Amino acid sequence: MTEVIKEVATSAPGVKILYGGASVRFEKSENNALIVPERFAVKAYPRETLFTEAYVCIVWAGNTLVGSALSPEQFLTLGHVVAYSERRTFVEEWFYHQFCEILKIAIVTPSYALVPPSVVGTNHIAVVPLRLARQSDDRLKLRHLKPPFDIPDMTDVLQWQTYQSEDLGLLWFRNVIKTTSRRLFL
Repeated sequence: MTEVIKEVATSAPGVKILYGGASVRFEKSENNALIVPERFAVKAYPRETLFTEAYVCIVWAGNTLVGSALSPEQFLTLGHVVAYSERRTFVEEWFYHQFCEILKIAIVTPSYALVPPSVVGTNHIAVVPLRLARQSDDRLKLRHLKPPFDIPDMTDVLQWQTYQSEDLGLLWFRNVIKTTSRRLFL
């Protein structure tokens, strides 16, 4: 989203962007657009796929329990760092449905952006989208590992209010979001 903010600030400096949060606010028409993982999309509203991204496991470079690969046993027994959510994260939910196992949660952060730094200095692991892991490489000493299970990719969608489908300003804004996403993820 930071790249979208930069583009809007350059192209239309008078436009105000307000992060509105949850799908509930979108359904009450308090937000003009919503970007969410596809599984959280609000059914009655138009949507367009923005990107699909693989998940990777990350560990701190000093992790003494994980070598060059992560075994299924390590995935189950090591503590996981996850972002707070009112519902299970995709990985937690998927893992439970596949294996009837609950991940061992060690740390819950208030946002996804805080997951990678919360792995540093610990023997914990986290499962994050590849781009988030790469962004963290510049400032954190992390190792990326292939998950020991075939975790389905994450797909994010853009949704908007149906009655605003033809609003020129919001068409422009949605186009900025889509163009930026394509540039970053293709």
